Amino acid sequence: MAPVNETDMVLLPEGLKALKQVAKEVGLDLRGAYLNLDGGFDSAHNRKCIFNAGLIPNVKCSDLITSTALLDYIADFDLN
Repeated sequence: MAPVNETDMVLLPEGLKALKQVAKEVGLDLRGAYLNLDGGFDSAHNRKCIFNAGLIPNVKCSDLITSTALLDYIADFDLN
């Protein structure tokens, strides 16, 4: 069990290892399967971990990233 102050994002790599181990024990091939996660897991590192595990990442874009990109886009315009 993980400490309550450790985010799911930090636990993802170990969770992927555990998932692959269980799949191997029951004879399930996960290669090419989609892994669906919410925006809290949206990072290049997590997507790479998922891809390297042989899975296809399907991670909703983080609202924070989307909002920041939108604000940067708006800031490029001179409204005067």
